[in-house]
Amino acid sequence: MPTVHRKPFGHAPGQGETDLWTLESGTGVRAEILTYGGVLHSLTVPDTAGTPGPVVRSLPALDDYTDKNPYFGAIVGRYANRIAHGRFTLDGTTHHIPANDRGHALHGGPDGFHTRVWEAAADRTDTEAVLRLTLHSPDGDMGFPGALDITATYTLDTTGTLALEYTAVTDRPTVVNLTNHAYLNLGADDILGHTLQVDADHYLPVDATSIPEGPPAPVAGTPFDLTTPQPIRSALYPTHPQLALAGGFDHCRVLSGAAPGTLPPPPPR
Repeated sequence: MPTVHRKPFGHAPGQGETDLWTLESGTGVRAEILTYGGVLHSLTVPDTAGTPGPVVRSLPALDDYTDKNPYFGAIVGRYANRIAHGRFTLDGTTHHIPANDRGHALHGGPDGFHTRVWEAAADRTDTEAVLRLTLHSPDGDMGFPGALDITATYTLDTTGTLALEYTAVTDRPTVVNLTNHAYLNLGADDILGHTLQVDADHYLPVDATSIPEGPPAPVAGTPFDLTTPQPIRSALYPTHPQLALAGGFDHCRVLSGAAPGTLPPPPPR
């Protein structure tokens, strides 16, 4: 049966103690989550021979997350990716977010959600181990309008599936774009040998500071064409000015769908 455990994991300056929560599927999969930044600290799964091994890169101590690699495995927000020049206009009002990346606001600014200690509550059923992380972001937090209450729910079930679901409720119009910043490696070697498929016919070109510019560009005939499975190594290394600007793939993909705002079904396994 699934199980949930908690143990201390260091002290976050100015915020107090942090915890490490462990979710066990009961079928060989284990996930570890920190209350600091909602970090997915580790994910262990069995390989095809049944031997368990890590598939998420992790850091040994809390100081490594707070001082050296602030986004490593964390929940980032209020706004993942970059807001150009740290400002946006909503309903006629311009809002200013502190710049922390080449004159732009990255991942919600220097005090984004990756730096916060989240409240945690665990649950368990016969088929699932669940960890709910909650955070309150007040009106004006990092310059964003509206109070925001966020719940990030990690669920590990007996099939070995780990799911992360976000919900956010605000008291006035705002912008929000949440994601997880875990680094996955499904094998013993580097990820260049992995095969990747993205069902996107277009992508957003970027400028020299990684801000999207211009209309969506077609992927056809470029290294960005991952509409069929491609080894990452062979996709990354053709000469292309966009890869040089961003230092690799660091671009928004325009996912193909039946209509704008819809997602295609996942490819068959």
